[in-house]
Amino acid sequence: MRSLAPPLSTRGRRTALRVTLTPAEATVLSQWVKTAETPQRQRRRAWLVLLLDAGYSITATSVWCGRTRRWVYKWVARWQQAGIAGLIEAQRGPRPKGDRAC
Repeated sequence: MRSLAPPLSTRGRRTALRVTLTPAEATVLSQWVKTAETPQRQRRRAWLVLLLDAGYSITATSVWCGRTRRWVYKWVARWQQAGIAGLIEAQRGPRPKGDRAC
């Protein structure tokens, strides 16, 4: 398991974006991070919320997660709209049959 040590200094741009977790939310997200059965994408989203709650910048969080700042903002927006449910992968429908490149 990774530590919460930032990969970069937290200097640079500041954002008004703040994530504050309740103890129950922090417990659920910590369990997602620790459990091997949690899908990797979901685990990464849990890490980003935990890092932002710990006070890390968007840039530091994006580098630590190996994703772009835009990706971080996208998932934070989903977190703010739907909470923990917003971090769970939505079911996707089947591909249309006419779009196959065979």
